Amino acid sequence: MPMIMTTPGEDGTIRAALCYALNLDPESALRFSTENLSVTRLDCVDTDEGRHWRIGFSNRNPREK
Repeated sequence: MPMIMTTPGEDGTIRAALCYALNLDPESALRFSTENLSVTRLDCVDTDEGRHWRIGFSNRNPREK
């Protein structure tokens, strides 16, 4: 099931979600750069081994095809 997140004007939420999906410490969030109005897709995948996160894309410009 994809996780859909809309956070206009706040890149900290996206950075935190990326850290959570990648199992990184919170300080690592500062390593990510996000552009205003960009789109990030995180997919939550349930398997026999448990729940895993997949990053579909990050920092995608919705106006570009």
